[in-house]
Amino acid sequence: SGETVYLIGELSGTITVYDYDAERGRMSAKQTVSTTPDEFDGAARSADLHVHPSGDFLYASNRGDANDVVVYRIEEETGRLERIGRQREHIQWPRTFTISPDGAHLLVANRRADAISGFDVNTDTGRLTYTGPSADVPNPTTTAVSPLDHGVITPSGRGSARVRVQNKRHNYRDCPARSVATSTRMLRA
Repeated sequence: SGETVYLIGELSGTITVYDYDAERGRMSAKQTVSTTPDEFDGAARSADLHVHPSGDFLYASNRGDANDVVVYRIEEETGRLERIGRQREHIQWPRTFTISPDGAHLLVANRRADAISGFDVNTDTGRLTYTGPSADVPNPTTTAVSPLDHGVITPSGRGSARVRVQNKRHNYRDCPARSVATSTRMLRA
């Protein structure tokens, strides 16, 4: 049985969908879609992509002139993509992003804005809603959500470089942003 592989092209501004045959170790392209709207004129500089934990949606980020996170619906039988949305507000040079293990939140590292923006994910439609305010973090390049207790890290709004952590044992505990990047012990305390 085969699997589907998604590859983002940084300079081409495209996502190519492949069938992957593990037994033979071969991939064959079956679809290529743009990460930008048809009328777009500029450099996409695509950066990152992730499949939603449900397997229903794929998200891709564009830096450059596009500055957005694009939402695609994944066709269940074929793995093909259909673009269904685009989030531009509160996004600037999205180097990378991550989706929480439960699929309810998406965090974007806005490198040139010196901020991490949080979004709620509508698990029925895939649409993103900004949760605000963004956390002030100098030159963020990577985000991660700890799988411990399905913790969720979101901007706290209580000053720069602080975030809230919510999991089964803690209810919105403030932590310095550097702790989020370097340690998960705060989730166990």
